[in-house]
Amino acid sequence: MSGQQRQLIMRFLAEPTDVNYGGKVHGGQVMKWIDQAGYAAAGGWSGRYSVTVAVGGIRFVAPIRISDLVTVETTLVHTGTSSMHFAVDVRARDPMQEAGERLCTHCVIVFVALDGVEGAPVAVPAWTPDSDEDHRLAEYAMQVMALSKDIEQTVARYREAGRKPLNAGRRPQAASSTDRMGRLRRRWRGAGPAGTSGSSSRCRGWTRSRRGRCAGHAGTCLRRCRCRHAKTSG
Repeated sequence: MSGQQRQLIMRFLAEPTDVNYGGKVHGGQVMKWIDQAGYAAAGGWSGRYSVTVAVGGIRFVAPIRISDLVTVETTLVHTGTSSMHFAVDVRARDPMQEAGERLCTHCVIVFVALDGVEGAPVAVPAWTPDSDEDHRLAEYAMQVMALSKDIEQTVARYREAGRKPLNAGRRPQAASSTDRMGRLRRRWRGAGPAGTSGSSSRCRGWTRSRRGRCAGHAGTCLRRCRCRHAKTSG
C-alpha cells in the first residue's frame, strides 16, 4: 500500500566480480546497490514506477571487502509534489561474525514517480516529519541537494565560458600611440653606436648608474651612446 513503507532494507553479498584493482568493491557497484534499493523504496512509497533524478552528498567512508554482507538501508526524509528524497546508509560486515558492522557509504538519492514507463510525473503521498530527528534529516536532505545544484550550476557556467573564444564580442582595435612609441623605443635601444656594427659595441644595459656611467659599458662613455642615456663625458 502506497504511503506506508518509509524504510526499506536490502542485503547483498560482495562477490569477487565486484572488486576493483585494489581488491575492494568498486564504487560503481555500491552505487548500483543504492539505486536498486532506492527504486524499491520509491515504488513502495508511491505505488508508481519511479526513476532516479539525482544523487547528492555521496561519501565513501570505508571500503567493502570480498564476501562482506552488505546492508543498504533507505529512509524517506522528504517528499515534494512528485519527488521522494531518501537518505541511504550502506553498511558491511563479515557474515561469519556477529558484530563489526561498519558504515561504508552514505548519500541522498531522489526519485520521481511517473504514471508509466515513458509517462509524466504524478503526485506522491506526502510525508510529514514527526520527531526532531525527522526534521533534522529533512533539512539535511534539502541542504545536500541545494549544494549539489550549486555545484552543477558552477560547472555549467565554466563549460559555457570555455566554449566562448577569448576575443568574443570584441572589435579589433588599432595599435595606440603608446604601443607604437614603445615599439619604436625598443627598436631604437637595440641599435649600436653611430658608425659601428656588431654586438661588441652595442650598449648591453639600459639603466644609468649612480656615478653617471652608462651601465652598458665598463667605463665612462667616451662616445655618444644610442641608448636612452645619451650620456657623454671626457
